This record gives sequence, C-alpha cells and structure tokens, in this order.
Amino acid sequence: MKKASLLICLFFLLLTGLRANNLTLTNISLIDQNITGHYCNIKFDISWENSWRTSTAVPLNWDACWLFAKYRVNGGPWHHCTLSATAGDHVAPLGSTIAPSSDSKGVFIYRSTDGNGTNTWTNAKLRWNYGTDNVNDDALVEVKLFAIEMIYVPQGNFNIGDGDGTNESYASFHQGAGNTSIQVSTTLLPNVRADINDFDDSQLESTGVGIDGDGGLDTDNNGSVDNDGFPTGYNAYYIMKYELSQEQYAEFLNTLTRAQQINRVESDITGTTVANYYVMRNSNTPIMNFIRCNLTIAASPEAVNFYCDYNNNGVVETCDAQYLACGFLNWPDGAAYADWAGLRFMSELEYEKAARGPNNAVYGEYAWGNTNLATSPVSLSDYGCPNSGITLNPDVNTGRALYNDTYISWPHRCGIFAATSVNHTRQEAGAGYYGVMELSGNVSEPAVTIGNVAGRSYRAYHGNGELTSNGYADVDYWPGINGNASTITANTVFGGSTGVAEAAGACERGGSASASSYLRTSDRFETNAMNYMIERNPGFGQRFVRNAP
Repeated sequence: MKKASLLICLFFLLLTGLRANNLTLTNISLIDQNITGHYCNIKFDISWENSWRTSTAVPLNWDACWLFAKYRVNGGPWHHCTLSATAGDHVAPLGSTIAPSSDSKGVFIYRSTDGNGTNTWTNAKLRWNYGTDNVNDDALVEVKLFAIEMIYVPQGNFNIGDGDGTNESYASFHQGAGNTSIQVSTTLLPNVRADINDFDDSQLESTGVGIDGDGGLDTDNNGSVDNDGFPTGYNAYYIMKYELSQEQYAEFLNTLTRAQQINRVESDITGTTVANYYVMRNSNTPIMNFIRCNLTIAASPEAVNFYCDYNNNGVVETCDAQYLACGFLNWPDGAAYADWAGLRFMSELEYEKAARGPNNAVYGEYAWGNTNLATSPVSLSDYGCPNSGITLNPDVNTGRALYNDTYISWPHRCGIFAATSVNHTRQEAGAGYYGVMELSGNVSEPAVTIGNVAGRSYRAYHGNGELTSNGYADVDYWPGINGNASTITANTVFGGSTGVAEAAGACERGGSASASSYLRTSDRFETNAMNYMIERNPGFGQRFVRNAP
C-alpha cells in the first residue's frame, strides 16, 4: 500500500467535565501493513482535558471518545473504514481501554481505571482491515480519523414523567389516568400514557403502551413485547456530550460527493456560482449558522469545500464560530450525519434518562435536576471563538440554559455554561445527571417518539458509515426511511431507493430559544414538531447516541 500524505482531521476544541477539554488528534499515520492479512494500523496520539472515570461515586460512569475513520483511493469518494471488532487487534496506550464495536464501524477509547484530569495517550493503534473494504495492497490511499466525545450512560432503572407534585409537565408520561411519574425497569410496565394533546395518537393517550426496560415496547399494551429493538433507555448506551457543532457538520459535508452535498445544504450548489453562500440558511448574511462555501465553485461532479466564516471575510480563522451548536439541521440532515458516523438517534425515553439519571423525578425539573432556572440575560465575550464565555453571570448557584429570556446572541458555544460557571456545579453548568451538556436549551434535541405508530416501530440500529448516492441515510426502521411522512405508518426496512427523506416518528425534546417550560426534562410540547422537522429551522440541532459494546 503506497501511502499518500495522510490527512489529519482534528475534531476541534470540544468541551468536557466543567471546562474546555481541548480534544486533539495528532501524529496520524498508516503503519504496519500486513499484505498477507490485508490490514494495516492507523497510528495516532489523542489528548483531552477533564476526563474522568468513577466506579465508587455518582454518576458511576466515564467519558470516552468515539473514533472512526474514512478513506479514499486515488482521490475518489470517501468511504468508511472497517476497523477490527477484536479488542486485541488494537493497541491501547497505558491507562486506556479501546472497546471496538461489533459492527467494525469504530471504537471507544476511555480510561481503564478510576481517575480524572487530562488524558495524553500516544502511539495508539487501530487495525484497519482494508481488504474487507476492497482496497488493494498497492493502492494510493488517504485516511481521515474522527473523534467525537461521548458519555457512558450505565444500565439501570430510571423514571419517566415528572408528576405529581402537584401536577406534571405538558403531555408528560404517567401510568393510567394518574399524574405520577413512573419507573422503567426490567418488569413490563403497562398502560403508559400521556394526557390528550395535539400530537400523540389514541394508543398513547387512551389505551397506553407497555415498556419493558430490557425487553422493548409492548406497542398495543396487550401484555406482550412486540418491538424488542426499541431503545427504552434501560440498557447502557453512549451519548454525545454536546450538541453537534457547526465545524462538525462542515467536516461531514467535506467527505461527501457533490451529489450528496446538494441535499445536505439549503442553498443551490448545482452550478459554478452560489447566490447564497451561507449554505444552511440560504443567505449571504452571517447570522446563527456560519457554514459557507465560496461564491464561485468548481463544476459538478467535483465536491464543494465548506468552512465556517463568522466574520464573512472568506478566510478560515480561529474565531469563525466553529464551536457553536449547529442549528438549521432538518431530520434528514441529522439522519445522514448519524449514519455517516455510525451512530443513531436517541429515543425520548433515553433523553429523559440522560437528563435525570436514576434519581426520582421532580415536578417541573430541568436537565440539572431541579426547578431553579436563571432568568437574567447573559453577555458574551469573544462570540464565535473557542474561548467565548459569559461576562455577566448574576444567577450564581442557579441552573443555566440558553432560551428566550437569557440569550443575546444565539446559539452559544457548546458547553459554554460549564466552562464559565462560577462554582462549577451541575446547576451552573446546565448539565444532566451523567454530565451531558445543554439537554435543556441552546438548540433542540432530536429524538424518536413513542407517541405514534411510526415512532414505536423504531429499532436501535446504527448507521453503517455510508449514505445513498444522493446523500440520505439508509438505515432500517429509522423515522422517515423510504420517505415515510405518515405517523400512522410503521417505518420498515430500507427499500433500496428513498432513504430517510421524511420524519415520521421524529420529535424534539429539551427546547431551544423558546419558552422556559419547553426546556423541562419531561415536557413533551415540542414532540408535535414532526411536520416541521423536514425544514431547516434555526432551533433544530442534533445529538446522537450509540449502544454500548
């Protein structure tokens, strides 16, 4: 295998713990080619700050990075690398564990023992079985390595709904006709309902459904699980610590073909000039989403280069909004990214567990576990920069979130409240039980509902790293697969033509720049947004999960 200049894709400055974590991938190379076995190693160094692992104190979990790689041959299209599913084939630096996925789409790397602080691991190796990808031994290849910070949510019981103390959040889950929150466990919980509203179907509102934590959904509430693949939240999973950033989405776009890119942006990029070069907003005005291309681009089929440009000067600079949460992403956009990265959508049950953990529910609580919510607007320094912070923080020891009472500029940098909190508490950081940031506010959280037939047909299948030729996800049973736009029609296996082009079964949780009540952990008002989730709305963000190996 002849090795071209290896491309290094740094997944920028992420944030972890309660401060910025400076995640970096460096010194990436292809080594140790084995022609007999048709494999080689992707060697790299990885570092991030404020990492942790704890087995003796809450939240009894750890942070990790999901690593996956893309390759191309002779400058052709990018494809997903098949990494070995055998842990012993990879080389984990001292103090780390590498846990590969069974589908060979990537690996998790995390601390092997309890501790906290900075991880600095050198000479890590991932075995790429390039023969499985039909790459010849003497091919001229380029490889990109990606890392996304995630948090482990352990297996266990948890509560959904937040009543009655006294009453419940809008359309909150409860059992029967009561208002009391309920626990998801390994015992089948029947008759889970929500009050009559404008978006759930009569099954959830009147008859109810059953939830078996480690078994799945009883979709018709007859006492027998009939969708054993639905992710109820009981089993362990990993969740992205932050909402998808604008740089992450731009890097995704830059691995697609021109035909795929056309459907993953809003502006018309079919010709050689782009009338509106801020491509997610279809505008030339840099507001809220700063992903752009040049005014003049190469003719199709050459791919377009995208980049973040906050100050509209056509030059990539440090403070060009790379770290802001990415809005203007519709459901098909998110599905495409999740499929490309080997991830999946979370269910609305998994959303509540990520926020609340194993704690009892509190009526009206936000993701940080109580009803204390800051109401003072925040002033920011260095908006668009990696060190952007809050310069006015009068609401000390109060839960922080970006919503319609507190924002001046929107969206914020991912994890901004954690990085600039005074006392570094969960409240001030706006963190969920396990350390997940911005589950309340900033941009919304896409999820799969149990409020209609389409949502209840979802199965926890991961993306395979590849999209259709025109840039759509093609994963079986995902909301909107085969262009399904009907909530009364179950999503099925991919039919080989239309991928996730609609959003039947999709919902939002966690609010965005909207009323404070929408930010509540158990509030389901925005689950009525399915019909709008094929539009690119500024408040629509993305965050994904993956089943734990």
